Amino acid sequence: MWFEKMFVESYSVFYKYPVEKRRHLVSSYDFAVKTVSQGKLILQHQGIPYQLCDNGNLWLSLSSVTVSTQKRSGNATITNTQTGERYVFIDGRYVLSEALAITQDELLFLELMCNDLSMDRIMSQLKIPKSSFMRKKQQLFSKLDVKNAAGAVYKAGLMGII
Repeated sequence: MWFEKMFVESYSVFYKYPVEKRRHLVSSYDFAVKTVSQGKLILQHQGIPYQLCDNGNLWLSLSSVTVSTQKRSGNATITNTQTGERYVFIDGRYVLSEALAITQDELLFLELMCNDLSMDRIMSQLKIPKSSFMRKKQQLFSKLDVKNAAGAVYKAGLMGII
């Protein structure tokens, strides 16, 4: 029931946007699967509009499924990669939440990661100790909902942050 409602509501958000802005909407949700070796595993599905019909209807979507950073299923969001607007699925509908706000420090941190610098080089450039580096990294990963530097760089690029 939850999945069906979330899926239907995601299209209602999609079709509220003008046709030219629909390509910038990325949907994401976490779901559980049972595996033979690991028991319950939480996966994340992301869908990105790839091709629209002339009338703006979705014709083709690119999807990826990866291991989620979440501990339980049910997290569903739609993010406008152009503006940072984020919708969160709560109580059977998508609600516009605060835009994803990346600070100047986090942006610099991301740019250094994009340059494939080591942890030591980043700490040196930012003039911060390892504890600060680790805290900043975890805050950024949490904000972007990713689990590693590659994911952060990819998602920040997808969202037009970098």
